[in-house]
Amino acid sequence: TQQLLKAGRQQVANLQGGLARWSDEGYPLAGAGAP
Repeated sequence: TQQLLKAGRQQVANLQGGLARWSDEGYPLAGAGAP
């Protein structure tokens, strides 16, 4: 999260469990390699 903020990103969040948990819970992913 801190690296993204330092890079100038403003809308960032720390996801407990990471993207794997996000996907396992049915939330969408977008971008390269998305199902």
